[in-house]
Amino acid sequence: MEEASKKDLLDSFIDRLKLNDQRIDSMISGIYKVIDLNDPVGQITNKTTSPSGFLVSKMRVPLGVIGIIYESRPNVTADASALCLKSGNVSVLRGGSEAISSNKAIEQCMIEGLTSAELPKNSIQLLKNQDRALVAEMIKRDKEIDLIIPRGGKNLIQVIAKDSSVPVLKHYDGLCHVYIDEMADFKKAKEIALNAKTYRYGICGAMETLLISEKIIYRGTSTTKKSHLIRSDVPITIPLYERLNEIYLSADISEIKISLKELIFEET
Repeated sequence: MEEASKKDLLDSFIDRLKLNDQRIDSMISGIYKVIDLNDPVGQITNKTTSPSGFLVSKMRVPLGVIGIIYESRPNVTADASALCLKSGNVSVLRGGSEAISSNKAIEQCMIEGLTSAELPKNSIQLLKNQDRALVAEMIKRDKEIDLIIPRGGKNLIQVIAKDSSVPVLKHYDGLCHVYIDEMADFKKAKEIALNAKTYRYGICGAMETLLISEKIIYRGTSTTKKSHLIRSDVPITIPLYERLNEIYLSADISEIKISLKELIFEET
């Protein structure tokens, strides 16, 4: 948090960095859930017999060394390293500079766990040098790294996918939708929509698009009584989109609550 406080970051960004007892307990719980998963290594699936009579199947095997590049979310250090270890892979982690102190502490805890379990402590490695040039070097190491997994914003994903010599497992926009159907319990629907955006507005799982069935009438800032996809490219909902976006960027959750409470649902 000290590093973040020096950089004049948004409250939503700082919220991602925060580690309190509840979030640490959540990380520990997540690791135990990974431990409880069935061992994937050696599992045989999709057994088929070819026309020539050969029995063909797929066996799950480790990939090898997985490089994970992520932004300032310290929980990823624990989650990613645990998943890689469970699947028999080595993880090379490169987190954001704002979370470097937390990442170092989490890595040390993981290494202590490896040592007590008599596992190779180099199975989990955190890149502590925050020079961005190392990322460019990392994604060119196709002889040493078998897979790159970037986790972060669209620009980060695009740059790595474009420049990497190592195979990349990628995602792009989150586009987290909430859809309200005409058969929905409208009271519950409003509560879900509100929670989806305001539970933690800084996380990638926060709602980005509220989609309401056109068979529902509502009162909002649109010029029509019919509902529409609340997106920036739908002309009649631009005022509503811009207002929600303004509220989101200013992190004024109370106004979001008011906006959503103003929705009145009626069946047509």
